Amino acid sequence: MVSAALTSGCGTEDRESVFRPSEALPERAARTDTGSSAVVVPPLFSPSAPPPAMPSPDSTGGRDGVPSTPTLAADSSRPAPAPPAPEPADDEPATTEPDSPDEEPEPEPPSCALGEFGPLQKLSGLGLSGPLWGPVLSAADTGLFFVVTVSSGAEQIFFASRSDITSAQFSTGNPVPELASNAFDGTPFVSASGLRLYFYSTRQGSNGGSRDLWVAERSTPTSAFGAPTPLLELNSASGDLLPRLSADELSIVFTSQRPEGRGATDIWRARRSSAAAPFGAPENLAELNTNVDDTGAWLSSDGLRIFFASNRAGGQGRLDIWRASRTNIDQPFGPAEDMPGLNSPSDELDISLSSNERELLLSSDRDGVPELWRSVRACQ
Repeated sequence: MVSAALTSGCGTEDRESVFRPSEALPERAARTDTGSSAVVVPPLFSPSAPPPAMPSPDSTGGRDGVPSTPTLAADSSRPAPAPPAPEPADDEPATTEPDSPDEEPEPEPPSCALGEFGPLQKLSGLGLSGPLWGPVLSAADTGLFFVVTVSSGAEQIFFASRSDITSAQFSTGNPVPELASNAFDGTPFVSASGLRLYFYSTRQGSNGGSRDLWVAERSTPTSAFGAPTPLLELNSASGDLLPRLSADELSIVFTSQRPEGRGATDIWRARRSSAAAPFGAPENLAELNTNVDDTGAWLSSDGLRIFFASNRAGGQGRLDIWRASRTNIDQPFGPAEDMPGLNSPSDELDISLSSNERELLLSSDRDGVPELWRSVRACQ
C-alpha cells in the first residue's frame, strides 16, 4: 500500500492524500469489548427493547472517507443553519439551551452489563450532507463534535447537540467559531473534563501546511475555548492527526505518516507525568501496526482495549474496524481481531466511544458518501 505524503493547500484532494488505495487493499483512515469482565454503564435503552432499526446499508461506497470527487455543502433542501449560540460569560449563569456545546450534566451511575455492539444506525438531524467525519461526543454525551468538508474543500469542526442521550437525533450542526481557521481543522477529541479539545490543523504555528496536533482549552465547560496551541513535542514534518487520549490524559494515541513507522499510516503513542506536562517522545505501537494503513485508535476507559481502523487483509474490504486487548496497561496489546458486525465493503473509520462506552460512533461511506453512524451495545 502506498500512502502519499500530505501537502499544503491541496483542497478537495487533501484528505484523500492521507490514505490512498493499493492494488491489493483499497484505501484510508476503531472498538468493542473482548475483556473477560463485563463493563457496567447506564442503559441507553430498556434491556427488553432493541435499539432503533438502521437503514439498509449500501455496499457501493466511496473511499476512505472521501468520494473520488468530494464536494460538500449544506443540504439545499434545508434552511441555512443559524449561527451557534454565544458562550455565556464567566460571570453569567450557564444557559440550558440544547444547542450550546458547553452543557455537561453528570453521567448517571452504572446500572447494566454491556454486551456486543448492535447494527449501525445513521445519525440524523444535522442538516448537512456528507462528507462528514470524526464524530466525538462531549464529556456527558449530550453534544457532538464532528468534521465537515465544506464547499471550499477544507475541513472544519462543527457542533450539534441532543436532549436525549438515547437518541440518534441531533440538532442542526454549526461551526465552532473559536476553533476555525483558514486551514484544515479536524478529528477532534474532548477530554473527560470537557475542558480540553485536541484536534489536527494545517494552520501556521507548527509545521504549517502539514497536519499537526493542537489543543484548545477553556476554564469551565460553559466557556468558549481559548486560542489553540500546537503539541510541538508530538508533531513531525509528516501528517499527524486523530489524537485520542486515555481517560486521565496521561497517554495519547494518534495517527502519523512519519517515515519511522512500519508503513503507510501507523498508530503512535506518547506519555506524560501530568495533564499539564509535555508528552515524552512518541513510540510506534508496533504490535498493532502493519505495512498498510492502521489509524484512528481509541482507548477504552480502563486502557485495556483499543479500537482502530485498518485495511489489512482479513477484513470486509477497505478500512474496517478492529480491536485488540491486554490484561495490564503496561503490557503490549494482543492480536487484533476484525469486528464484522460493524464493517462493510466500504470504509469504516474515525471511531469513538461515549463516556459510558455504550455507544460507538464512526464515519462510513457505505451509502455512497461519508456520513456519521452509531452502534449501541446491548444492556444485559
